Parts: sequence; structure tokens; C-alpha cells
Amino acid sequence: KRHNNEVILASWSVDAPTWQAFVRAVKAHMAQPGPRAPSLLKFKEQATSPARTEVVIRDDAIFVGPYAVDIQWAPTVTHRADWLEFFFDPSDGGWFMVPVPVSASARGDASRIVEHFQRREAESNRINAEAQRIAAEERARPTLNNKLLNIFERHFGLAVLAIFFILLPAVVGLIAVARAWLGSPEP
Repeated sequence: KRHNNEVILASWSVDAPTWQAFVRAVKAHMAQPGPRAPSLLKFKEQATSPARTEVVIRDDAIFVGPYAVDIQWAPTVTHRADWLEFFFDPSDGGWFMVPVPVSASARGDASRIVEHFQRREAESNRINAEAQRIAAEERARPTLNNKLLNIFERHFGLAVLAIFFILLPAVVGLIAVARAWLGSPEP
């Protein structure tokens, strides 16, 4: 949603002929053989195109005419001849693509957008790699929890059997002994 305090990375307008060429190019790209990420924007064949279509790209959203897409993940951005492809990989929803038209006067802005999101993706990858390294170091520490986890992972079947046939009966037995020793009243 547009608001007064938004930080706009770039914005431009696309005229009707550029919009029509963009829609044809995206449809031709999607029709090529091989796997393709589904496009989040669905373009309808229209006899007339809008006179001007506004494109606004923020760090957290993309606006193409009436369409708006939140950027919650670091997208992979590819600069095609006259348009940008924003690929998103939300972990639970699968890949999808957001095509964005680029006018001739906005090609410099489009290149800056690609560089911006490449830096953002590289930083995200660096942070994820660091988090994985820290988790691996924590897991490698010789603590009791890690030792028990290693045993449980290596001998999962035996651990489950031990829980159900040794640990649970022992706990039930201790409860029965404690009740008898404390002399709990009988119903």
C-alpha cells in the first residue's frame, strides 16, 4: 500500500506501446519450453492499453499500475531486454515471478534496482551462512544436551523403545511406590 513515508528506490512511467510490447514479451517468455515460475501478475488481452502505467519500486514493495506486490523475501532480479524479472522463493509457497516493464528512459534505474537487490540477496546469504555456522558450532560443543541428541539421532529406534519400555514404566513404578509409601487414602 502506498503511504507518505515510503522510501522509493525508483519510479517511472510506461507508455501504451511499451506496455503492449512488455505484455507480449512476458507471454512469449512464459510460453518457452522448460520450467517457468508462475507470474504473479496476470495480464489480460485488452484492445486498448492504459495511456501511462506507473511503476514504483520500493525496498518492500513493487507497484505496476493497479498491481501491488509486497517484498517479504530477498528476490533474485534479472534484467531482460525491456523488463525486470523479480523471482521470489517463499519457503512455503514455491517460486513465483513478478515481471516489471522498463521504459527506455528508465534503463539506468533498472540497472540500479538489479544491483540493489543483488546486494540485498548477498547480505541475506551472508547472514544465513553465519547463522548456520553458529548453529553448527553450538551443535558441536560437548554438552550433555548435544551428547543426548547425538545418541537419540544415531539410535532413534532404540531410543523410542527405551522411552516406552524402560523410562515410562520406571516413572509409573516410582509413582506407585511413592503413593504406597506416603499411604495415600484408598477410594
